[in-house]
Amino acid sequence: SGSLTVAGGATGDVLMVNNDGDLEFIPFRTTATFIVDSDIPLATGIRYKGLYAVPMDKMDVTNIDLRSHDVSPAGSGDSLSVALKTIRTASGLEAASPAIQFTVETVAIPLGGEYHTAVTEANVDTPGVGASNTGKFLVVDVVSNAGNHTNFTMLVTMEARP
Repeated sequence: SGSLTVAGGATGDVLMVNNDGDLEFIPFRTTATFIVDSDIPLATGIRYKGLYAVPMDKMDVTNIDLRSHDVSPAGSGDSLSVALKTIRTASGLEAASPAIQFTVETVAIPLGGEYHTAVTEANVDTPGVGASNTGKFLVVDVVSNAGNHTNFTMLVTMEARP
């Protein structure tokens, strides 16, 4: 019999076999994508039908990308503002308007001719999601649409955390 010494993995990493056949730790990541209907005009309010269950009890939102097919008009301020929010439990989904637990981040495409904006990990206001962080489901809330966008897509990247 022999022993296997494995060191160097960070919490939340998974042990994988790399291309050389050696064991190595790789950060485990999973991605969720929110797509909202291109309703015209794009109304403000929470999209309860755009619902995502956080797959693990403790995860951090590491990136949020917000894109619209409509370029924002010139000017200053927010052209489109969308908040990523959480719902605590499945029983909360029984309500016509499920109770929001907290806002993860509000992302805005600025006025001035842009299609896309991104928020990286260091800038996410409340990154901790999952059942242990009382954020079992994610929804989006269209806060404002000064640029009269007809649609948007929000890509949310999460990383498993202990």
